[in-house]
Amino acid sequence: MKRMRKAVSILVTLAMLIGLLLPVAAPAAAGVVTYSALSAPTIVPPATGATLGQIQIDLGTVSGNSTAVVSLPNTDYTITASSVTVAAYTGTTAPTATFTVSAAGHEGVLAVSQAPGTASTDVKLLLALSANIPSDADGDIKATINSLSGQLSSGEVIVAKANSGSVEVSLVDTVTISEAGTSATALSVNFKENAAGAIKGENNTIKLTLPKGLTWNTTGATFINVGTGASALGVAAGQFAISGNGDKTLVLNRVTWGAGAAPAKAMYRLSVGVNVNTEDAKFGDVEVTVGGTSTSSPASLVIGKYADYGVSVKAKSVEDITSGRVDEEIGDIEIKEDLADSIYSGRTITLELPRGAKWATIPTTTISGGGPVTISGWVREGSDGRKVKTTVTNPVGGGKATITLENVTIDTAVDFSGDVAVKIAGSAGVAGEVVVAKAVAPITVTANVPDVKIGVQGQVAGDISIVEGKKEAIKRNKELVLTAPVGVDFANLPTVEVTEGDLDIDEKAISKSANTLTIPVTSDSSKASTIKISNIKFTVNRSVPEGPIKVDVAGNAVDEVNDNAVTLAAGFARGFYTIPVSGELFPQNDVAATVINAKVVTPAPAETGSVIFNVGSSVYTTNGVVKVMDAAPYIKNNRTYVPVRFLALSLGVAEENIAYENGVVTLKKGDATLKLTIGDKTMMNNDATVAMDVAPEVVNGRTMLPARFVAEGFGALVGFSNGQVVISY
Repeated sequence: MKRMRKAVSILVTLAMLIGLLLPVAAPAAAGVVTYSALSAPTIVPPATGATLGQIQIDLGTVSGNSTAVVSLPNTDYTITASSVTVAAYTGTTAPTATFTVSAAGHEGVLAVSQAPGTASTDVKLLLALSANIPSDADGDIKATINSLSGQLSSGEVIVAKANSGSVEVSLVDTVTISEAGTSATALSVNFKENAAGAIKGENNTIKLTLPKGLTWNTTGATFINVGTGASALGVAAGQFAISGNGDKTLVLNRVTWGAGAAPAKAMYRLSVGVNVNTEDAKFGDVEVTVGGTSTSSPASLVIGKYADYGVSVKAKSVEDITSGRVDEEIGDIEIKEDLADSIYSGRTITLELPRGAKWATIPTTTISGGGPVTISGWVREGSDGRKVKTTVTNPVGGGKATITLENVTIDTAVDFSGDVAVKIAGSAGVAGEVVVAKAVAPITVTANVPDVKIGVQGQVAGDISIVEGKKEAIKRNKELVLTAPVGVDFANLPTVEVTEGDLDIDEKAISKSANTLTIPVTSDSSKASTIKISNIKFTVNRSVPEGPIKVDVAGNAVDEVNDNAVTLAAGFARGFYTIPVSGELFPQNDVAATVINAKVVTPAPAETGSVIFNVGSSVYTTNGVVKVMDAAPYIKNNRTYVPVRFLALSLGVAEENIAYENGVVTLKKGDATLKLTIGDKTMMNNDATVAMDVAPEVVNGRTMLPARFVAEGFGALVGFSNGQVVISY
């Protein structure tokens, strides 16, 4: 209490003296004075002569004299240096400013004066202080301003922060440690102080501990101040010593600075080596534990890897590609030595794609490190385009090598999907498998599945939906082709429409022929689209077995790799396999998707039988019974003609269902109605038009019909051998 009274008494006396000495002036101009710190440095207590953050004082207009007392928290803080400057003003005569430290040591008087008859505006002062900071300081260090006279108002500002300090530990780079250990300075570790003295001036200030089987090699180790580049090892205050050679724990000891000022905050770098005891050390990541009396973070860090000779392979990315396309880019492939000289010089590396994929181009191979490593270039191995190889040259002693294959493209079959995994092998010591791409099918196809029967015409089949895997998966100015099984024909032209997206098809040019349906595509999509095919009717002949009817979806709109307009075009070439004369890169893989849109259940409830016609003879056999016609079958334009009445009756057409009027023959059986016109090469099967390569005709007053087209129109099977036409139904 006495001490406080004495301090107050001194302060009052000092204020009175200053008041007597200063000339009388007009009252100071009114205005708001603001105090702010340009910085608030972190200080590790105790600290001697620590630099505090400068206080900026914005006075505005100054005319006359002002005084204030600026104090640190208590008398345990001692101001060791101070200065005040006029940083800015506007006017003809600058104000003057002084700061006088009081006898108490932790405070002083700030005085500002302006010559009589003058004034300054926009005045800014900078007050700089250094002080001794006590050991119990913690948290914000504030400077308090108490107004004595004039316009200098009261206030406070944070000029520093006191805490124990911290050290950030980091690596310049990780190291690879072999059985022989590392060089003497292979590992570089940074220690960055957040404040002066954060690395404490005492023994065991920082400790680094290796895992079992590894020890430090401090012979030749260095420890520098990164900012100056100078060695920080020595016996002077604030310098360091390293111990722990041959031990798992490395210790940094720092010489104390006692009552003196702590060295300026800095970042230091330790460069040191690691030795290996092969009996105890374990392969894998090497984690060092960080400790000591200083506060450090992180508590541990991985400095590298203890590795055996070997080579790592990885894909730097996994790309999405579309099946059935040429020149699809895959992810880059990286082949990297775990230790120098792991890749055998003079040996080969092979890369093999899965079935359904072929190498298109390997334009860029980037190589770094090694002795240095070089390769002979990639060449084909085998004839199917799936495998390539190169020969590696890797002189000893050149460091770890990395080989990267970039901008690589492949061709894939339209029915290939899923992971594109490259198998890496060869005699150079490189082995592994990496996924470099995911192949997405250009389309997916779905349908509903109604039942149909054999021997029945124009049966309703399921609607088919074709959905693009992504935009532009179906190519413009190309065709989609749907193919039903042999014996299953399209009885009509279905309805085809785009129900989602903006793909365009030429609806007027859609065509069918027997068991195929062709859909021309006029423009590709900007978003994945859906094609719906509805009102499908099938004619199923008696050769089709019971079970699902599978429709294949193919065509050059989705199968670019088999489109010879692309693969045989000028400039298209392949270095890793030979392009077939047909231009089909995957001739056995030409179906993009298969869908079931009907199921054959039981045969149609109709009489079965067989008939044999003999060319040039009026004698024929039906179901084993010999019969006679009034005209003999004959061959014309490689087609067998049979009298209409006897052909129809032998196929089970009732007499009353055989009609002839105005040159048109009409035959009815079950759900099927056939109409043939004399001299016309088209036949109507219900509402479907069937093209024929010959026309019905009248010979010697008898109407003669082409046997095959009529028989097949009723779902019968037709065969020809040794001058006999054999029909089964």
